[in-house]
Amino acid sequence: MNKIVITVLILPFLIFAQNGCWTETFSGRGNSIFLKNDGSTWITGLNNFGQLGLGTTTGTSQLTAMNLSGFVKFAVGDYHVLAIKSDGTLWGWGQNFMGQLGDGTLLDRNSPVQIGTDTNWAEIATGRRHSTAIKTDGTLWAWGYNGDGDLGVGNTNTYLSPVQVGVDSDWSAISMGYYHSIALKTNGTLWSWGWNEFGQLGDGTTVSQSVPIQVGTSQSWLMAQGGNGHTIALKNDGSLWGWGWNSFGQLGDGTTVDQLLPTPIGTGTVWSSIAVGLAHTLALDTSGTVWSCGLNNTGQLGYGALNSNPNTSLMPIALSNSITSMSSGSHHNSLLDADSNILSFGSNTSGQFGNGTTTSNSSPLKYIDCASLQNTSNVLVSLTIECIPNPSSQFIVIQNREESTEQFNFTISDLSGRTVIHGRAAFGETITVESLASGNYCIQLTTDKGARYFEKLVKI
Repeated sequence: MNKIVITVLILPFLIFAQNGCWTETFSGRGNSIFLKNDGSTWITGLNNFGQLGLGTTTGTSQLTAMNLSGFVKFAVGDYHVLAIKSDGTLWGWGQNFMGQLGDGTLLDRNSPVQIGTDTNWAEIATGRRHSTAIKTDGTLWAWGYNGDGDLGVGNTNTYLSPVQVGVDSDWSAISMGYYHSIALKTNGTLWSWGWNEFGQLGDGTTVSQSVPIQVGTSQSWLMAQGGNGHTIALKNDGSLWGWGWNSFGQLGDGTTVDQLLPTPIGTGTVWSSIAVGLAHTLALDTSGTVWSCGLNNTGQLGYGALNSNPNTSLMPIALSNSITSMSSGSHHNSLLDADSNILSFGSNTSGQFGNGTTTSNSSPLKYIDCASLQNTSNVLVSLTIECIPNPSSQFIVIQNREESTEQFNFTISDLSGRTVIHGRAAFGETITVESLASGNYCIQLTTDKGARYFEKLVKI
């Protein structure tokens, strides 16, 4: 094996532009997905069932590009992910022991697998172990776990492939809690079904339902989201409503009493969006301010401190910039600000912030500098390329199972975007990294044939 010693280049710290590069965030149970403005998809966090879609079950705390392009919409469940591509096809990966991937099997998938062959999928949602989707023709479909009538098909049978929910073709949006579902119709009515122990269906009872039932008679609902056992919804007049489980004040009505019917919350403020975690709630007002309530055991309320007592009323989060969109996982959140930066807070024990650490934080902070991802447009993580050993203490070898001798130019950058090593090598040659400090780095390489790849390196 040839050995190439690459000179370490120490550059002054570079000041990068503050504008970000992100368009949307999706948060799950210990993992996150971010869409970049070049159309690429980046993932980070927990991967015990392959929910990162990288072809492995090894988690990462370093933001990593996916090896497939064209995804435009995601839904992140407990341990599985659904996605729609620009061609209208539906894909899934991650845990599948209840058939929640809808591919007709019970096999976990660590890389994206297409669900059926239809090309007219429009909306998707994921619960803990079940999934739903709406087609462009307005029909509603569901699959996976159904023990509480979660699928809305009139029984409690598990389905491994999509099955149509009723015969209606006027569904417009879908959201899911752990074991219940909430859907909007084009006429502005709201419907729910599934588990109802805490009144999360909003029908005034605690009886679970196996078919969709209408929530009240209002025709002015705009959006709804479900948590573990609670539901938060927004009307088109900007009013905010909540019902269901409320032990941690996640309904924001000033109490810890479960509510069986929609209850107004945050009165006096005009709201524009919502995001719901396991037992906490975020609400975005029309000025771009984020408010939060509920459980705060991992700092998921963003107040700068943990609190073992329930926060029963919505409180504003101190931010230096207005927020345009947000997503909540079970115990963490991601915000997208007006400059297209991502701010993360709450639990980071699985690396879901994507900043190379597993340190949680109770205040929203910008962890991902787009400058550290510069020159990565159209970069793909190839399952045929690997960096070994990784982690490494002295040297690395980049191997390509498809092309064993091709040469490439490469750079190794730290998380601030500073290039610390650069050079030229061939697949199979040794690259010395002994002089690097311990930590996480980004390897970017371009082959002589024009292919470009992104890899993570952990120096120990």
